[in-house]
Amino acid sequence: MTAENKRSWFGKNLNSSSNTATPLSGWWIFGLCVAMIVGFTTLITLTCLAYVDKPPIPEQVVDTSGNTVFTGSDIRQGQEIFLSKGLMSNGTVWGHGSYLGPEFPALTLHRIGEQARNDYAFQFNKTYDQLSTEQKGAVDAKVIETIKANRFNPSKSVLTLTHSQVRAYQAEPAHWAEYFSNPGKNGGLKPNTITDPDELKKLSAYFTWMAWASAANRPGKSYSYTNNFPYDPTVGNTPTTVAFVYSVASILFLLGGIGLTLFIIGRHPEWDWHSPQNGTTPWLPAQMTSPSQKALVKFVVFVAFLFIMQCLVGGGVAHMRADPTNFYGINLAEYFSSSLLRTFHLQAMIFWLATGFATGGLFLSRVLGGKEMPRQAPLTNILFAALAIVVFGNVLSE
Repeated sequence: MTAENKRSWFGKNLNSSSNTATPLSGWWIFGLCVAMIVGFTTLITLTCLAYVDKPPIPEQVVDTSGNTVFTGSDIRQGQEIFLSKGLMSNGTVWGHGSYLGPEFPALTLHRIGEQARNDYAFQFNKTYDQLSTEQKGAVDAKVIETIKANRFNPSKSVLTLTHSQVRAYQAEPAHWAEYFSNPGKNGGLKPNTITDPDELKKLSAYFTWMAWASAANRPGKSYSYTNNFPYDPTVGNTPTTVAFVYSVASILFLLGGIGLTLFIIGRHPEWDWHSPQNGTTPWLPAQMTSPSQKALVKFVVFVAFLFIMQCLVGGGVAHMRADPTNFYGINLAEYFSSSLLRTFHLQAMIFWLATGFATGGLFLSRVLGGKEMPRQAPLTNILFAALAIVVFGNVLSE
């Protein structure tokens, strides 16, 4: 490879005119490859670690006397109930979901802490509010010590709950029955979303297990399976030092990387890629004349319909946060729960984006191909029919 060729690959030829098109520097391609390799390696590694280090689901959850409180099957069925009712579109679990409702395991965890606090305060024959400052400090320390202790036996796959944790679990179904009964207090869910006592128990088992995993320390660690999320200092869940370090480091690397790139380009503009000033513009027809292009008109109308649908439904979702039972005089929750509206909102966005990309691709394929392919218009119409079946079938089934 000659020196001239090297200059054309690794950077702009300094002797060339600024009006001449130059190839993209090989260093930018090298940098892009490094960034992608490092980035995807990090993502894949973290994903694998998330599966390897996930909190265990015990086969049996027992009290201190060895009596079964609930089972691993109850936890898994509780998760299925959570998903089947669309509760991820109402509240969150470990930060994943919507924000019309609460962080479900966080509420359960806080109630477990309150139950333990009241039980330990009873040893002084007082309520927690009646305790002195010193007594409250002793009770708070005992609560944190008890809840952070990990009583899971991996060899037997048995989790032992304390007396306070069991009492808190037993009270959970009543709390959630009340929450699901009133759309005005739960962000517009369907009235009486869950009323079956067995479903409420299994859902409570799911939330109780998540609350345990949120607070109990990992074996050999000083933080929980969720890195002390959600935040609740009453049970000892406070951000770890590592969380602060990585959060700050990620911001610094992002801003520093952008700044370094702009600095280098500012000092050495000849290293950047330059497009030719006298470039050609792609040819586009003055009007759509082919049968396949005419068949795309309904795609464009459909994209507009889905976009308007997303905007209108989004207004309804936003109103659920302010007043779930009075949408301009209409109790919207009776007909469309907030979880259903939010599902429509997200699906409409996905559908109009996908339809728009498909429309653009079909239009450009005719332009760049230069000719009409056999049966291209009928196939385009069949694709539109399939798209309509998917969209409307999806909405009706939901």
